[in-house]
Amino acid sequence: MAQPTVVGAPSGETTSTASSTGAAASAEIAVGAAKEHLDALHRGLGPLLQAYTLRPWGHFMKLRRPADAAEARRRVSDNFGHFQANYAVVTLVVLLVAFLTQPTVIVALLIVVALWVLLAKQGALDPDKQLNLGGNDLTVPQRALMMCAGSVCLLYLATGNLLLWLVAFLAVVAVAHAALHPGAAAVGDYSSISAVDLDEI
Repeated sequence: MAQPTVVGAPSGETTSTASSTGAAASAEIAVGAAKEHLDALHRGLGPLLQAYTLRPWGHFMKLRRPADAAEARRRVSDNFGHFQANYAVVTLVVLLVAFLTQPTVIVALLIVVALWVLLAKQGALDPDKQLNLGGNDLTVPQRALMMCAGSVCLLYLATGNLLLWLVAFLAVVAVAHAALHPGAAAVGDYSSISAVDLDEI
């Protein structure tokens, strides 16, 4: 008896090829969506992050006693702006080390991170999306500041007085460091010196 003629590729092979094509298309869509989110974050937070330049830690650690109180006040004003990113990193590291010893704070940190991710996906940090509060359009830095304030409030509810004590201690340390640091030019860091300052030298 003659065998029937099979036309076309086997059905199993066709299904496998279709599944592979569908998975590749889904992956491309996911990658495209992730790129859009990252681009939106970069556009929104880029100008804000440019103001926070991490200075070399070797320059950061060089200390020298000021000649008088007037020089100490001038140093505090100058160094706070110059080393603000370094102070932020030190603050984050100390807070994380202190918080990770308490389970309730770990849960609060996870909630904060989840809320930031959710708000970022909703476009809270996208400059192309308008956000109005009380009749005023909020810029991305203003939105980020509000999110930070909300995060601090949530962490305070979880940590209580520990957060206040740590922030107060870190503030005192930052002021002391700023008063004792001789300044950017004294340690060879001229990146923040403007043309006007150079003309005065």
